[in-house]
Amino acid sequence: MRNLPAGAVLTPGAGNFGTVASLPHGATASQGAAFSYDSNTRVLNLTSGTITFAEDLGDLTSPGVAITASGATSNLVFASTTQHLAGLTLTGGARTTVSARDLSGSPRPPAHVLVVAGLTVDADSTLDLRNNDLVRQYAAEQGSAALDSVRALITRGFNSGDFLGTGISSGDAADDASVNGFVGLGYADNAELGYTSFDGRQRSDGQ
Repeated sequence: MRNLPAGAVLTPGAGNFGTVASLPHGATASQGAAFSYDSNTRVLNLTSGTITFAEDLGDLTSPGVAITASGATSNLVFASTTQHLAGLTLTGGARTTVSARDLSGSPRPPAHVLVVAGLTVDADSTLDLRNNDLVRQYAAEQGSAALDSVRALITRGFNSGDFLGTGISSGDAADDASVNGFVGLGYADNAELGYTSFDGRQRSDGQ
């Protein structure tokens, strides 16, 4: 039997990976999802199906799980308010979505924040932030390269204004693009801004 990381659970019939009772709770894998997880290296690989995470897999003292999703039928959904990952790699048309907040109420809830120590999204894959935020951590002397990488991914997702491209996109911005074009994506380096917190998270969550 293959175990999912803490905060994940398998639904009945989801491949040949065990039963619900033998796995921790917090997330669901779709029926027939194909994946593997090494609890020693904390590396999760998804090759088809959907895994939805409702709990944070890391924190300020733990980098979380390194996740690779590959293939056009592979989908990751992050539904927790904050999600820390050691790395996120999307290839071959894989898709990741950060669940949208309900902005109809008052006061509006804070944005969900996806915190990643490493991020790779190939030309065919997409990270959809919806109406949420991304923190890309980087090591000393790597700020320029990290910023350039995020800028390039957002430019791909922007796709001349319709936000339907691959890379980093926003389904909410895409919906708004044909209405009034008020919703978009931005980026900045906190080394220049000097914020001590971001969406209620301390700066130690990333640059």
